[in-house]
Amino acid sequence: MNENDALNQLLKGTYMGISIFENLISQLQSETLHKEFDEILFALRIHEKSLIALLKSKGFDASYHVGIMGSITEFIENIKSKMLTSDKEVLESAIYNMRMAEKAILVYDDKYSMFDDGLIKIFKIMKEDYMSFYHKLNKYLIEFKR
Repeated sequence: MNENDALNQLLKGTYMGISIFENLISQLQSETLHKEFDEILFALRIHEKSLIALLKSKGFDASYHVGIMGSITEFIENIKSKMLTSDKEVLESAIYNMRMAEKAILVYDDKYSMFDDGLIKIFKIMKEDYMSFYHKLNKYLIEFKR
């Protein structure tokens, strides 16, 4: 996979994350969790803008959709999120999805470490954000289990 494809694939994954968290936030009852999810969405949108800017700076076209498989996955995730009945279930789903995002970024980190510093910097920021969100969400889940 070349740099253009790698960046656009990462961008599509970011779109997926935004879509998933938009669906999950609509199911939350806790105002505290709602604010936390707003912060996650804000960061994901910054990732989106950073990836688009990097693509454009390299003369590449940015993808503005998730593709057919992404659309199917979004549809399934939307249905799943509508079946969640408690903040605890929403948290569990968010944690699962954040773990998947973290795993995906680690694949990029391993495979594409030879790319330029701009791309490596974005990978690093995204990886750190995903790990931070994952740990924050787990702390909230611990509170809900008490």
